[in-house]
Amino acid sequence: MTDFVREYHNVLSGEACELFCAFFDKVVDGKIVTIHKGEEHNGGANNRVDDAIFLQNVDAARARIISDIVKDCWDKYIEEFSFLRDYPVISHTMKFQRTPPSGGFHAWHWEHSSSVEFRSRMAVWTLYLTDHEDEGETEFLAYGRRVKAEAGKFCIFPADYTAVHRGNPIYTKPKYILTGWYEQYFGG
Repeated sequence: MTDFVREYHNVLSGEACELFCAFFDKVVDGKIVTIHKGEEHNGGANNRVDDAIFLQNVDAARARIISDIVKDCWDKYIEEFSFLRDYPVISHTMKFQRTPPSGGFHAWHWEHSSSVEFRSRMAVWTLYLTDHEDEGETEFLAYGRRVKAEAGKFCIFPADYTAVHRGNPIYTKPKYILTGWYEQYFGG
């Protein structure tokens, strides 16, 4: 059985990953922009603890770098799963997250739901910016698979119930990721 989870290694250098993390810290800790605090999301109902900004709203040059990586990896993905070529998609949101030790969101979930906001999501992508040995993996329930958090690794997978997943806890140092979605594009 194919699990449709794919990993692409070294899409961003270790040095570039460190620079992105330093940028996040400068923006968030310097209060340059309003941040999304995970524990406030949905009234705290999802027990999420992290900080997030939307890169495309903060720095267009850095967003273009990530956008090029996302497109290159999507092209590799649809090369393998060619049936996806028939669906026009767009990825325009780049959520940049910093999760503190013991923070995060560890509930099993999927990214596509009946909510108007999320119903067009087809695929999820994550670019890991920090290494985490034996912690902080993205775990997939049905596949019995864990994707290690490694700086410069890009992971892509379906957004629906076939890829129920969670972020496993971290304990040693903050985890930084960029994440987003490929959504069906209906024009306009």
